[in-house]
Amino acid sequence: MAEDQKKLQGLSDAYQKLQNDLQATVTGRQKIESQQQENKGVQKEFSTLPLDSNIYKLVGPVLLKQERSEAVMAVEGRLEFIEKEIKRVEKQIQDMQDESETKKMEVDLSITDTDAAGPAMSEIYPGGMAPVSVMADSFSLISKVIKAKAIPLHYERRLGLRDIDDEDDRIKLST
Repeated sequence: MAEDQKKLQGLSDAYQKLQNDLQATVTGRQKIESQQQENKGVQKEFSTLPLDSNIYKLVGPVLLKQERSEAVMAVEGRLEFIEKEIKRVEKQIQDMQDESETKKMEVDLSITDTDAAGPAMSEIYPGGMAPVSVMADSFSLISKVIKAKAIPLHYERRLGLRDIDDEDDRIKLST
């Protein structure tokens, strides 16, 4: 039982780390999008300026005069780079989401396996049968958990459930 708990804790920690990494990556993507919007704004400003306008570039504490064609090419180059970077980060986010979903399923499966590996009914209730009130409470709880979609529906079968009848909120047991 302690081994199962350690395995579950390890899976849970790995899932949490993936979630944190995913959040950091999404934050990075937002920064890149902000840069993209800023550069698009500069590009738009260039299109509204008269051709003979002076363009200056801030280099440290000094403003340096820059040729219009150089400035336009620099902004276009940055925009191309930013678009490639956004695509790369989006793929990275998708990969992390897929990996995270896989870890989540492993955690769910581990929880179900740990629950299924609990003490036998005969150990809890001598004679092997739980009182009807305990069984009714268990089925009610399982029904609420499944309806709240707290566990994936494909685990119903592992819990001994075949179908949920939503019309009258009864659980049909598998035979």
